Amino acid sequence: MKICQTIFFLFIFMIAPSVMGQQIQLSKGSESIVIDGVISNDEWLNSHMVAVKRDNDWEIPIRIKYDQEYLYVAFENFTFKNKGKLNAEILIQTNAENNQWTDNTYWFHSSYSNCYSNGEYYNWENCSTNHLDWKANVYPFENENDNIEFKISLKKLGLETAGNNQIKIAFKLSDVSELHSYWPPKAEIKSPQTWAKLIFN
Repeated sequence: MKICQTIFFLFIFMIAPSVMGQQIQLSKGSESIVIDGVISNDEWLNSHMVAVKRDNDWEIPIRIKYDQEYLYVAFENFTFKNKGKLNAEILIQTNAENNQWTDNTYWFHSSYSNCYSNGEYYNWENCSTNHLDWKANVYPFENENDNIEFKISLKKLGLETAGNNQIKIAFKLSDVSELHSYWPPKAEIKSPQTWAKLIFN
């Protein structure tokens, strides 16, 4: 019996990283970022990078960083071989210990307009290209750019200062065919417990 219990706990330990998601650690930056869809290496200096694999040929790099006021996210390489246009979504749970959608959970969407909701997802009633406390460039892209940049006020997320805080985060891509891709790869929009932990250093 003890041997079976030991094997069981070893199994749980081995699969825990894939169940609990991944981790991002961010150091505060000071570079000013213009939300225009132009990915400048100077602007995104010292950003953390992950990627969403859309298919065998198409990978979308994602950059993340923050400063005193904003969390920034950039999705790159949004158009590829006429495979259609993607929608970018950011999922945030500011209570890292909570595994449910609550008032601390946020959904941000950018395509031809910018939409967000607090406590639920796919709420299309709050859409605009001119939100006061967050911003993303939208379609149609200008000057042959194919990137979407976000900046989200920390105050909007209820974080007066990000330093030493932890949140949960996931990134989601979709298209008109309703094909959904995530980072972390096993994330689900309905389950914050499947999202990654982001630590603000």
